[in-house]
Amino acid sequence: MILCSFPPSNASGSSTSCSSHHLLSPSRLLQGTRNFQISAIFLVLILLNAFPTPSAWRAPPLPRLASPFRPMYTRVQRPFIPPISNALPDDDFQPEREKPPTYPRPWPPFTAEEEEGVEEKEAAGEGGHYYIIEEEERVMMRREVIVVEGTEPHPRRARFELHKRWQSVTSVDVVEDGQILGGTKKGLPEQTLLRWQESPRNVLLLMKRGSHDILQRVADITNFLQAREGVRVLVERQVKYDLLDSFDIHVAELYGARDRSHHAVDLVITLGGDGLLMHANWLFQKSAPIILPVNLGSLGFLLPFEYDDIYPTIERVLTQDVDLTMRMRLRCRIIRNETVVMDLVVMNDAVVERGSSPYLASLDCFCNGQYVTTVQADGLIIATPTGSTAYSMSAGGSMMHPGIQALLLTPICPHSLSFRPLVFPDSAVISLCMPLDVRSHAWVSFDGRFRHRLMDGDILEVSNSEYPLPTVTHRNVTADWFRALNKAFNFNMRTRQKPL
Repeated sequence: MILCSFPPSNASGSSTSCSSHHLLSPSRLLQGTRNFQISAIFLVLILLNAFPTPSAWRAPPLPRLASPFRPMYTRVQRPFIPPISNALPDDDFQPEREKPPTYPRPWPPFTAEEEEGVEEKEAAGEGGHYYIIEEEERVMMRREVIVVEGTEPHPRRARFELHKRWQSVTSVDVVEDGQILGGTKKGLPEQTLLRWQESPRNVLLLMKRGSHDILQRVADITNFLQAREGVRVLVERQVKYDLLDSFDIHVAELYGARDRSHHAVDLVITLGGDGLLMHANWLFQKSAPIILPVNLGSLGFLLPFEYDDIYPTIERVLTQDVDLTMRMRLRCRIIRNETVVMDLVVMNDAVVERGSSPYLASLDCFCNGQYVTTVQADGLIIATPTGSTAYSMSAGGSMMHPGIQALLLTPICPHSLSFRPLVFPDSAVISLCMPLDVRSHAWVSFDGRFRHRLMDGDILEVSNSEYPLPTVTHRNVTADWFRALNKAFNFNMRTRQKPL
């Protein structure tokens, strides 16, 4: 079929004829179709705006965090980590998570009247067997319920003595409430001896999850400890359920709250790797109890004890004098707009890195308020002597004896040939400031956890914590450290030169 246009007749009155320049080509037809489609789309949009959508069709709005420090990203990515020291308001958003399974408790559940009676007994300070059931509090975006069982209105740790020796000077400290403090003018002692004044009552068992063999060993140790008079075994929540299902063993339960747990635990036994020791550090952000680290992991650099000798070792720790390693810890605070938004105590290191940004991380470094340098690198590591053999060592930092009180500053791939690792005294307060003219933001993580974004103008303040982490040594601090270097790292292993 031929399409023609019929223009008006000319003056001569000749008949109308088809002309080739009046034919509609396919390209013109396609352009007209597109214009019609665009016009139809605009018409639909106008109609949708003219008539509001029913509320039933609308997607519900996402709840927002009721926090004074609102993140710059949505809840679909990474949840905002609130400060540990401050409880969140009740109307704050909490992410949905699976509820733990319900299991029968080893004690009968309390009614509302009985719980009120328990609170009255605690307030009156009466003796007798009781339970302390505190209100729910939120720790790191999780609701935690603290349940402590005991025979005293205010649970405390067993009393012990610490015999500290600096060369020829020896001092004896009697610790009544189990709170071991450090940071004295003399620094950490060369040798610290633990001597119990009272028998330990509460022993916390921490295990590496996901292994039935380790769970079996935890069950055996639990039976061994429960056979001792006056010793009470505590475990974490899911381990309690696993022991109840697999071995029908009833133990007390320790929830993950940091404000109450450090008052009730006398001894911690870790059954796993080095990461489990860092997990114990997170459980006790303030004063930490005595920790007996047992190696059931792959490397075990910080774990001098093996499982084959676990029962004689536990007996010796509970009844005899033992040497301790007082491991220095770092207090890390993030300050935003002159307000502390995060306050943590870490055992290994705090790492600031550029993340996925193609630009270098830029940080202004200060020590005790004195400007040091502007760091332009892939990142920066602030490590303790314990953490000096971790990420810092891989980045070229020195290995430090755990008995030294110092902070190690190690750059990660600096854009300068003269930037070498620095060592600061334990009295130093290192501040890393994000300049306002940086090309991209930076990220900070603490012991490989709680990765947090640093915004323009944020300050990361790192200092020596007043609460060291006491761990039991096998022989002494120096012998255990060199043994770990030779065993885990094959330190300076080479074929010996032949004599001439």
